[in-house]
Amino acid sequence: MFSGIAALLLGVGVAVPASAATTTTGTTQSTTNATTDFTPSTQPLNLDSAPNITFAATTVPDTKANGSYEPTTVDNPVEVSNPGLASGWNVKVANSEFKNSDTTATAGDGTVLGGAVLTLPAGLASAANEGNPSVGPTGSSVKLDGSGTSQEVLSAGANDGLGVWDATYAPADVNLAVPAGQEPGNYTSTLTWTLGNTVQ
Repeated sequence: MFSGIAALLLGVGVAVPASAATTTTGTTQSTTNATTDFTPSTQPLNLDSAPNITFAATTVPDTKANGSYEPTTVDNPVEVSNPGLASGWNVKVANSEFKNSDTTATAGDGTVLGGAVLTLPAGLASAANEGNPSVGPTGSSVKLDGSGTSQEVLSAGANDGLGVWDATYAPADVNLAVPAGQEPGNYTSTLTWTLGNTVQ
């Protein structure tokens, strides 16, 4: 009985067909190159624009309170075009004293707005083109007291700030602080913006 069962089991084992062999279809690969050559631009690193800042007419600050004013317009961004210069760049600004050009004022032409300080916030820089992969410049806040001292407002590190970049100033973030004790007049300060091709 036991040998018969064993034979039967062996017979079943012999009757099972073998699995068919699996074959893999062969593949081939080939590599090619896509090549381009960007030559240096003939255009220089350039400061394309800078803002004019305009304040509305107001009462002369001659009370116990000092004056604090927000401009009505800041018309242009600080725009820099970098055609591929990899050394980095910076923009600085300095201003002159606010001088009175109103010849009808009591003290006449040339009177200054004593102690006036123009504050610019850190400009928000963005690329002028969509998808610019370059790291943008960093903005810095400055306080301009009319001394003519240059202060950095934008800085792009080495290999950064490529392409065209705009730093804008919202009027609500710009401030002119004027101590009380001034003469009436039409006062103007000249802002000098300077673009340099080195990282500070």
